[in-house]
Amino acid sequence: MGVRDPQKSNFYPWPRSGVRLKPEEATGRGCEEIWAVADSIVETDPSISSYP
Repeated sequence: MGVRDPQKSNFYPWPRSGVRLKPEEATGRGCEEIWAVADSIVETDPSISSYP
């Protein structure tokens, strides 16, 4: 997963579509394992935990 300036994306500008989900709604749609991995990385990766 990369976090970049949206305006530098190859897909910018993109049309808005869909509905924004709250984290609890997203986890209820079969993404539990993805969120668990992301949470684990955030908790254990020193490069992320050292970010101000």
